[in-house]
Amino acid sequence: MTCHSKLPQFPGVAARGKYNRTQLDDAQDAWLRKYYPITENQVLADAMGVSLETVRRLVKAMGIQGKSKRGRALIEARRKIRAMKTMEEHGVYERKRGHPVSVETKAGLARYWQDVKAGKRDSPVDILRNTDAERYALSMEQRAKSRTELLRRERQRKLYGLPQKTAIQKAVTLNTYTQSQRHHRCDALKRGYLLDEDCSEGQPGRYVIYYDDETERSEKFEANCIADGFKFKRDE
Repeated sequence: MTCHSKLPQFPGVAARGKYNRTQLDDAQDAWLRKYYPITENQVLADAMGVSLETVRRLVKAMGIQGKSKRGRALIEARRKIRAMKTMEEHGVYERKRGHPVSVETKAGLARYWQDVKAGKRDSPVDILRNTDAERYALSMEQRAKSRTELLRRERQRKLYGLPQKTAIQKAVTLNTYTQSQRHHRCDALKRGYLLDEDCSEGQPGRYVIYYDDETERSEKFEANCIADGFKFKRDE
């Protein structure tokens, strides 16, 4: 079986047993044992007409330990072929070759995303989630790290008065509390003091700590906060 070959048809239709669980006959059992080690789970699920969870449950019950070394190589080869086809369709190679993306490619890409929005096709992220959970988790982790770094750079740019390069709204808000001020605000809440919900820059309550009759006030704590730029007011 090469990386280009199609999966042979699943024999018959899987029956339903106790608790409406999928059960396989001998021929179906042999088919799954033969092709599971070298085939993606989603492809197997589609061929069998069952869910991914059902495939995993059946394989676990059969005692199959996982994909074979040859199977992993075939799956990776097929993944690369799909990725290359997707990149070609999206005009990635045209841009890398220094050519402008063709009108046909742009139109095809627009149709693709229209189908995704309409629910007619899965997005690349959905496809990755359904076909390779491990790679999907790694991708999400990398995306989170990239976004965190991007936000850090945008905040640095704002701090030094440079224009923002992205349209990320979260990066616009810059909390310039010092570490000491953050600690004092946290301690104030623990002691029963009150803070404004909106303490962003320019707000009147940004450096105000409120107290009421139930607050256990401390002269030393309040003096330290005042020295750190805060002021205290009774909550009306």
